Amino acid sequence: DMRGALEQPLTIQWSGSPSVLADFLMGKGWRQPSPLSLKRFFGMFSMDTLVEQLPVLPRLHDGRVERLRLVRMDGDSRFVFRLWDTNVKFEGNNDPLFIGTIEEQQRRNLAGLIGVTGDTGDYDRSLNLLAQTLGERFSVMHVRRTDQELRSNQEHQWSRWRGGVLLAW
Repeated sequence: DMRGALEQPLTIQWSGSPSVLADFLMGKGWRQPSPLSLKRFFGMFSMDTLVEQLPVLPRLHDGRVERLRLVRMDGDSRFVFRLWDTNVKFEGNNDPLFIGTIEEQQRRNLAGLIGVTGDTGDYDRSLNLLAQTLGERFSVMHVRRTDQELRSNQEHQWSRWRGGVLLAW
């Protein structure tokens, strides 16, 4: 985040065109989030506003806004998929590499006054949903991180993430 703190694990590596990926996912029920507007902003002050009507705020990684941001509704939950540029290209085919995350959000009320979305922290469930969908068209490989950094982060903030990372191309 802006302070340099770790907000979420980066659980996705995508090699290829983000527009090809976006077109495929949009054909599978994903969509671009509605732009932030005064109506959406003021909707946060109503306890009747559904999670799908709450704004999807941008996230930063390494000081950059997402290159791709898509959402998909699932009952009272909203999945948010994000990709960021890495400025890395693979030798041979020159495909760009992107890193990303997918999170499941649910509505939360702050002080009984403001409706916001909160990350459920169930990164494995979100990642499995994305892997299943992408596997219909793209090559995917599910790997698992097991290093010391993962163990120390699990103790604090990512207790429901078991180190899964999705590689897709």
